Amino acid sequence: MNIRDNNLFLPARAHEAAKAALRMGIDIAFVTLWLAVVAGLVFWKYGASVFG
Repeated sequence: MNIRDNNLFLPARAHEAAKAALRMGIDIAFVTLWLAVVAGLVFWKYGASVFG
């Protein structure tokens, strides 16, 4: 929402690049990657005891 409405007051080029990234779905890919990393770290630390 902030990028779409330019509430971050980015320069014109940066704002257009950010909007293009949103159109390509990079934000969804980033969140998915972040959640996978966090889940992987939890599993790595606690191992099989997470499930049983």
